[in-house]
Amino acid sequence: MNTNSVENQEINQTIIEDTENSGDIHFENVTQIGQQFIQQEKLDFFEPDLQQYQPPDFINPSQEILDNFVKILRDKNILVLGSGNHIDKTGWARHLAWYFNQSNSNKYEVLEWYRSSEPQSIDVKLQKEEKPTIFLLTEVLPQNVGYNLSPIQQAARSHQHYVIITTDAPLSSWNFSSEKPSFWQDILSSQKIYDEDNLVTVLFQKLKKGNNDENGESLPDIFKELSQKSADDNFIGELTIIKVAVELQTPDNIALFLELLEKEIEKGNREIEETKVRQLINQVNSNEEALNQWYYYLLDRREQLLALGLNFFDGLLDDQFFAALEKIVNNVWQKRDPSLQALDYCDLDNLRNYFNLTPVGEKEKLRVESRFPQQRRMLFKVAWKSHRRQVLVALDTIAELIQGSVDNRVVNQELYATPKRRRELRMVLGETLSDIGWISSSSVQDTLLRLAADKNRDVQEVAASTMARWRDPNYQCEEKLFEVLDEWQGELVKIQIQRLLDEIINAVKDGAKKPSYNSDDYVWVTIALTVSYAVLYDPPNKLHPKLYDLVEKLSKNNSGKVQKAFREKTLPNVVYLHLKQKEVHKLLYQLTKNGNLVDAISSSLAEAYRNYPDSLLKLLQLWKNIARDVNKKLEPEHSENLLATVALTYGKIQYDEGQEKFIASDAFEELKKIMERDRRLFARSCVLISMGILLLRNFNKIKAKMLEITTKLTLNERENLVNILKEIYLYQRQELQGGNDFIRFKNRSYPVWQPVNSRPLTEVEQLMISWVKDDNNPIAQEIATQALVRFARELDVQEENLIWEQTGRLVETRSMEQATVGQIISKRPKYGFYLDPLIPWLVTRNQESYIIPIRHLLPETWKNHKSDREAMDFVLSNWRKNKKDQKLNQFSLLLNRGISWIKNLWKIALFGGGMLTLVGIAAVNSVKEVGDPARPQRYVAPPVDRKQEPAAISNGITVLAGGNIIDIDSANFDRGQLTVQFTANGTPEDRLGIRDL
Repeated sequence: MNTNSVENQEINQTIIEDTENSGDIHFENVTQIGQQFIQQEKLDFFEPDLQQYQPPDFINPSQEILDNFVKILRDKNILVLGSGNHIDKTGWARHLAWYFNQSNSNKYEVLEWYRSSEPQSIDVKLQKEEKPTIFLLTEVLPQNVGYNLSPIQQAARSHQHYVIITTDAPLSSWNFSSEKPSFWQDILSSQKIYDEDNLVTVLFQKLKKGNNDENGESLPDIFKELSQKSADDNFIGELTIIKVAVELQTPDNIALFLELLEKEIEKGNREIEETKVRQLINQVNSNEEALNQWYYYLLDRREQLLALGLNFFDGLLDDQFFAALEKIVNNVWQKRDPSLQALDYCDLDNLRNYFNLTPVGEKEKLRVESRFPQQRRMLFKVAWKSHRRQVLVALDTIAELIQGSVDNRVVNQELYATPKRRRELRMVLGETLSDIGWISSSSVQDTLLRLAADKNRDVQEVAASTMARWRDPNYQCEEKLFEVLDEWQGELVKIQIQRLLDEIINAVKDGAKKPSYNSDDYVWVTIALTVSYAVLYDPPNKLHPKLYDLVEKLSKNNSGKVQKAFREKTLPNVVYLHLKQKEVHKLLYQLTKNGNLVDAISSSLAEAYRNYPDSLLKLLQLWKNIARDVNKKLEPEHSENLLATVALTYGKIQYDEGQEKFIASDAFEELKKIMERDRRLFARSCVLISMGILLLRNFNKIKAKMLEITTKLTLNERENLVNILKEIYLYQRQELQGGNDFIRFKNRSYPVWQPVNSRPLTEVEQLMISWVKDDNNPIAQEIATQALVRFARELDVQEENLIWEQTGRLVETRSMEQATVGQIISKRPKYGFYLDPLIPWLVTRNQESYIIPIRHLLPETWKNHKSDREAMDFVLSNWRKNKKDQKLNQFSLLLNRGISWIKNLWKIALFGGGMLTLVGIAAVNSVKEVGDPARPQRYVAPPVDRKQEPAAISNGITVLAGGNIIDIDSANFDRGQLTVQFTANGTPEDRLGIRDL
């Protein structure tokens, strides 16, 4: 599943933009394409403050349980805490992380996952984390990790990490193929999860101090009497103190029990009977009953509303919680209770039984956290009978908070300070709407429609995830989802959406351009997003038939907005989890007929590789065979689309070089085979893009193989390769470590060095320079020269200007021609008499070993000099300044000399006979003597005709005793002009003359 991270990098352009039947393709943004599959979404982690999860603040669970957990964690590198909805499993996980560190000589860093980011690529995070670490993943659902914990366990083992996971999803929903794995530990209510002594100690502490009086001065007499007894003494009747403590099971339950008991005494029940005590114990041990007692008997009206407020925003940071609650209070609740003003932390003291303020990674920040799983939904259910109106009137404000959280609408920094906070707000409020909708779906219908009618995708996704969550096994109301989706396909909902859209249109000021909206688009976009989330609740390869039908409908919808949602969300999630399902196979094959879906299909398949590597590789091989089988009689376009999809998938797969049989170099070989066997433009273009992605992500393993394809490209494909190399260069420049400062250029940040030539070379620059110096591959030399010039034009020249001038206009990137079918350039072209034998020979006299590389490099250097002199000069200047590489230094000197010869040779026109004849013969012979660049031979200097040597005369030197003048533009020199001049090293006393004209 590829859910894109706003903080890391939004991928706003796909590989293929506006693809038509001709298969036109753009190669810009290759680094974005590659990073989409290098980094996936950036996972958010924080370092939790474990201080409050240490004794004595946190009561140790049973020593037997703790030792068992530690043993499993050491042996398996992973521990899953399941069941246990009666305890704070997140608190247990944090305590276990602390305890595990204490029981080891090595101390590990502890990182906890922010639930607002997708943990699907957690195994990648584990592989990249070099230092052994304890990872906490709390409240994980099976779909968060693709129903597969094996990659996480393998990554943890190979990198010596430890992973503690808590989940509220039942074991049956995890789709384990065999019996329950040994790393899965259920925390059952029947277990003695705390030692008796610890529970008794907590009971006596609470009896002595009470819950609301730290000094214990106003405690009921019965509490004072009980606090003086021993553990074996009777609490009441036949119930001993130790038995009461054990039956209450947890320290939290003990605290709530005593608070309820104290409330009974305050009501006038001075003589508490054993039956009442047993009743309170049973109520406290039932989450819903305990919540009911707490809400209606321990809280006053003001506190009840505050409890609802905490429930709305369970999961937010404290300052964000107060800012959001203030919105609801000011908008609606203050009318009912004017005392709800200037709320502060002290107002929450009596609510600590069920809501914790937990320190998190951000400095001095606290997070609102409920005490046990599914508490929010249960509390809404409890409060529904008395505070339904207060919940419902808050929904408009909830919608406003969601709509105001998107990037271009942010006005309240306390609420929306960072993209991460904005995502958390939307996630929390989406869960809140799901819980209210679980009680009454009709109550949230208008709110969901309002969110669906918003043009922003992030807002629409809140409505979608709200409805999809009803498929969660803990909700057990998936039929409610299908009923709503059926309603949304009807005319009534479209009318309601259109009414909301009309309100937006009417709000536009007079004179401004009125936007136009299609209600059908908004309905189906939200359905597409809902389906994308809903399919994740099905076990792998068991997609619900009703959802499959909707997927088919969505694939045929012609709306651009709907297709975008289908490509980016629905299809990837379906394929990621259900690739092996026959219906999905058939659907994918049919979808490849549409060239506009090739990118989305290949992205989806690449993500599915994480779950089904063998099945995916077999599918790619099958599609290759079908595309090449003439007996299948496929439409040419469909056949090419199949190959293009296969090619792009090979490039986008994230290969694990250490643990897989099929690795990046194998994928490159498969791509090379397609390129060698297929001449169709679209397929070859996709091959080239995939090769670029593989190079970006696996540079050191692929760089040698890139040289192999340089002789298999058309002229336009060479241009596209250069553009890919440029994008890789820009990415690697961003990643360079060090520098004196940073510059911002075209929305990217680059480290810079002063002086400029002290910057270390990127890997792709080093590769291009090695190509430049490789005389055995003249085509690679030309490509490398062109690429280095492109690097300079795109960034280096601008960087130098920004550093030294601190001003100036940025040069826009030049548009690139789209690839067209052409001849594959497998051998170096001939560039004519001047550029091939003559000038290379002239500039390398006395340096004969350089004649072959200069002959190879000069035509490309001259071409780039004409098209972008500043960039070409920049490259040659850098080579000249490189004192450590004598070969590059000489290349710069000789190529500059060659450019000078080319510029000035026309002024002498063409010499005939005499010295020029010998020069030409010498140049040609020198190339012949050097021979095939693949097999270099020793250079032999040509013989010189002494008769044509310059002759000294009394008043000067005869440069050329005789010659023929030829004008290619005129047979009779009509209005022609011959200029002879010194091109270098002249003095004021020098004179030129022509004798015997």
